[in-house]
Amino acid sequence: MIYSDGIHLISDTSLEELHAFAEKIGLKRGWLHHTPGRPHYDLVTEDIRQRARDAGAKFVGRRELVAAIRRNPLYAEWQTERARRRNRANRSVRE
Repeated sequence: MIYSDGIHLISDTSLEELHAFAEKIGLKRGWLHHTPGRPHYDLVTEDIRQRARDAGAKFVGRRELVAAIRRNPLYAEWQTERARRRNRANRSVRE
């Protein structure tokens, strides 16, 4: 499903779903913010926000948006990789 807090557009399913929705409402793929674990598009004008609403994005508050981000498999992958990096750094400090 596609969610927005009125500013950010995210998917709780996949990056492919997010790209397809963004294309449907006229956003360019190059406008994606590649934030690790939290890829999103910005809805920078009221026209784009309205297009997102009309296309079926669910507008939610911040807490629900964060919950949706955490359901996305990319978030879990990012968390796992982040934990691995932290563990490697901790091991090298101890050695």
